Amino acid sequence: MKRVLLCAVLVGACSSRGGDGLSFDSGVSVDRGGVVLDAPAVDVPVKLPDVPTVDTGSPEDAPPPVDAGFPEDLPQVVDVPPPMDLGPPCRSDRDCSAAGLVCDVPRGACVECVRTEDCLVTGQTCASNRCVAGFDAGPPVDRGTPTDTGVPRDVGAGATLLTGLGGPIGFGPITNCIGPSDDGSYVDTTVDAGGGTSTGTSISMGSAFGAGLLMRGQRYPAFYLNTNGNITFGGPLAGYSPNPFPRALTASPLPLIAPWWADVDTRGGGQPSTNHVCYVSGTDRFVATWYRVGYYASRTDRLNSFQLIVTPVGTAGDFDVEFRYSRCEWTTGDASGGAGGVGGTPAQAGMDLGDGVNSVTLPGSLAANVVNLCGTSNIGVPGVWRIQVRSGVARLGT
Repeated sequence: MKRVLLCAVLVGACSSRGGDGLSFDSGVSVDRGGVVLDAPAVDVPVKLPDVPTVDTGSPEDAPPPVDAGFPEDLPQVVDVPPPMDLGPPCRSDRDCSAAGLVCDVPRGACVECVRTEDCLVTGQTCASNRCVAGFDAGPPVDRGTPTDTGVPRDVGAGATLLTGLGGPIGFGPITNCIGPSDDGSYVDTTVDAGGGTSTGTSISMGSAFGAGLLMRGQRYPAFYLNTNGNITFGGPLAGYSPNPFPRALTASPLPLIAPWWADVDTRGGGQPSTNHVCYVSGTDRFVATWYRVGYYASRTDRLNSFQLIVTPVGTAGDFDVEFRYSRCEWTTGDASGGAGGVGGTPAQAGMDLGDGVNSVTLPGSLAANVVNLCGTSNIGVPGVWRIQVRSGVARLGT
């Protein structure tokens, strides 16, 4: 109902008229120079309790706004898994192999993974000792410090070589290295001056391998380290032009593991930074390295770097083989029909157990694209290939 306030200052009373003719005292009137004005009613809010005023500072005290960028500028939130519960104690991977785990040596316990290469599913990476998908943990980290920084001319950068194994550049003591040689096998650091072959000396696989590796129904506790990119069992191998696997039984072939069977020639010199071939038989694995090696005849314009790692599995003679390719520039020596390191009969990679049946040949073998081994893999890590041997049967690892 509309109300009009009629006020008279001097009278000190105020009356209100409603549309219905009712009147009542409504407060103080206001003198507007003898004219009484109608003033609208004002709703007065209920008084709240007295709250102390907080000084928020002048506007200049407030920090300037921070530009956090557009949403796409913000880093992606990644769900990092919690650290894996530590498994049984261990000193090497073989202590954990029965459970399908690996040994975190510094912590002395079996875990799901230590490095990305331990994860068997393509696309997974190792985070907090767990294999997870879609987590960018950066490049794989190897046990040891990388030393091969050469960039292959034929393919992208390959795998990191394992080092920290002793010797002048980390691939083994100098007494465990082949002297400059064409088609020789390990003896000592004696120079093979001219194209001849050395008969070689067998090398123990080490205490980690027990009675030896089981191949073609026999156990082999020792091997021969050959210049031409392979190791053999039962005797050295001077052959520089590779043969397809499996090799014919009529030739009584020796069991052979070959990361790069081709005509390596280390007489071009430069040891140990170039043409360096060494091995280490450790308490948990065997490692042989061909570091920045040239090809026949004494050529160093193209260099290859690759590594062989053999790890025992259990005590029955089973084992795992890993090839690591860091630099792949040449495929063929001149005596194998090549020219400038290519053409002719290219390198063969894989292993042949010597029984005419069990063998594994890596892609590109005996073809020009064998150099792609530096950028390909069967476990999702460029330059790394794995083979498993169980009960004398060889197959690509997973």
